[in-house]
Amino acid sequence: MRFGYHVNNDVILKLWQHISHNSSLHKIFVVENSDLEVVAAGHISLEGDKPELAFSVFKDYQGQGIGSLLMTRVLEWCRNRNIRDGYMVCLPNNDPIKHLARKHGILVHNEQGEAMANIELPAPTPSSIFSEMVHKQFDLFSHASKYFGKMTVYPLNFK
Repeated sequence: MRFGYHVNNDVILKLWQHISHNSSLHKIFVVENSDLEVVAAGHISLEGDKPELAFSVFKDYQGQGIGSLLMTRVLEWCRNRNIRDGYMVCLPNNDPIKHLARKHGILVHNEQGEAMANIELPAPTPSSIFSEMVHKQFDLFSHASKYFGKMTVYPLNFK
């Protein structure tokens, strides 16, 4: 169930095609498990007047801090590109995302059958930029260690 109702694969495929054809206006962040399967995703849409942020964590992985980590990285990315405001939309009964938003200082209010959140971010600082650089290097290392951990590596002996 996504977008407030059950959707079939064709809807997801069309959305992905739209994002792919407008890739400069969309940023996707993912969290993968040890088998390199995507278990959570964050999406920034830069279409329109304000960026829209969306998050999804597979049910089996909820409650483990993954959503919080993902939101931290997405907000950090926005902040460091001087994206100072944006919004999120979710279902009014989506308590996990509303809790996560509040945890990150984002206030959620109900509006015409949807829960809306206005996001306001501070200006980037040298500390926030450095933090993003460190996180990115850690994430690349984590991905590489999972990827190469699945491969058989034959060491070469040089003389």
